[in-house]
Amino acid sequence: MKQHHSRFGQCIIVAVALMAILALPACSGESPPAMTPSPAGAETSPWPVEAAGVWTLGMNGTVTHLSERAVRAQSVTVVPAAAWDRLGTYLAISPERRAAFVARPRPAESDIFMVDLNDGDSKAICSVTGVIRSIQLSRDAAVLYLWYNAYADARFAECDIDAGTVEAQSDILVRQSPGDWFILHGEVDSSETVTLISYHGANTQGADVLFKQEGGWRHCGWKPLDGLEACILAHGQARFLPGSSTALVLASGSSTLYFFDLIGGTFDELESMIADNHLMRFELADGFATVVGSCGYKPGLARIDLRTTAVEYLSSAICGELAESWNGRVVVAANRRPVPTAGVDGKLQLLDATTGLVTDLVVPSEIVSLAVAR
Repeated sequence: MKQHHSRFGQCIIVAVALMAILALPACSGESPPAMTPSPAGAETSPWPVEAAGVWTLGMNGTVTHLSERAVRAQSVTVVPAAAWDRLGTYLAISPERRAAFVARPRPAESDIFMVDLNDGDSKAICSVTGVIRSIQLSRDAAVLYLWYNAYADARFAECDIDAGTVEAQSDILVRQSPGDWFILHGEVDSSETVTLISYHGANTQGADVLFKQEGGWRHCGWKPLDGLEACILAHGQARFLPGSSTALVLASGSSTLYFFDLIGGTFDELESMIADNHLMRFELADGFATVVGSCGYKPGLARIDLRTTAVEYLSSAICGELAESWNGRVVVAANRRPVPTAGVDGKLQLLDATTGLVTDLVVPSEIVSLAVAR
């Protein structure tokens, strides 16, 4: 495998300092155990199912679970009349609650369904007036954070899981038209006091930052709310470095990611070597930033060591839209193009990062959301 090191000493110093604080784990160097996939389309009795593993949500509302032992596809009782017409963070797993949470986006009203991992039963718990684009579970598994679009407006809300409600005071108008504030991604930091909202609309991009204070969430204030510029310049996702509330990684739409510090406002480069793509998504886990080239542009899979900024080019053949690190593997949602295709089977590709062995797995439909529960 090719190794490439970026030539910016400052970034290395920043990365090493951040990683010392975060204490991200090193790779063990051991090969992951072999798996036994069940035949594609095989009917099994999937319940109960363990929470740990890789989870995918397909365009047809089917959830697929991948464990160390087997791959099993089970249809979730979520009405498939939804707007899963593009990628999003529509899936969250709670080992504590033994539940999966699925967002069903619809133009008029979107719902959150909770699926019991013991028996597969599901029920709607919260709804909002608009199209949900991203969800995240709180650390105590009591709240689901929701980022959604109401027409061109961008909103942020909190779903109380036990009460099954979105309290009015938690439903915040972040941005409103005339800008097209299409939400690409939303997330909160590990302290749950800062949220990032990434945009990719017709005339908007970048990310807004909201800070939690007494009485609610406050916008960064760095850019006027009636303008078309978000708090942070980016083209694609803005994400927190794991464990931090101020250190971010930003997409640029090119092969380069950027470190960004909310306090100092400094930029440093992370070069992925995934060229000739419109890269807007990446994953941060296990001490790496993982980036995959689109099948609609140019294949390629790489991961960047966040401590050293060294990039490991893993494959020139693998392509897809979403990638996750999992137990010594890289899991890729190998969709045919950036916008998921309806009515066709989907595919997961698993790369053993130690041996280079690639395993292809067929899933019931193209994937719109990919999650790992550890």
